[in-house]
Amino acid sequence: MRYVYALLAVIGTVLPWVYFGSYFADAQREPFAEVMLGSPLMTGFVADLSISIVAWLIWSFFDARANRIRGWWLTPVASVTVGLSLALPLYLWMRETARD
Repeated sequence: MRYVYALLAVIGTVLPWVYFGSYFADAQREPFAEVMLGSPLMTGFVADLSISIVAWLIWSFFDARANRIRGWWLTPVASVTVGLSLALPLYLWMRETARD
């Protein structure tokens, strides 16, 4: 399973950044906050994802302590720089690797 998690971490990094990169490369772009919170649909999506990330970080922190998984600090860094699409499979990969 750890190879599946590693693959998902790579895909979860590349795919979002393809879209993020095209947004940031566009010189005519709207301000980020307007795009993210400009409609009730996007505001709901951002709220849902934010709550999921917070829950994930709390759970993974205590799980990492209980299972003595080193490098947990990469999880919040991945959440902030890419998102849950990287943080979740990265942590699961670290967890599987620690079991071996």
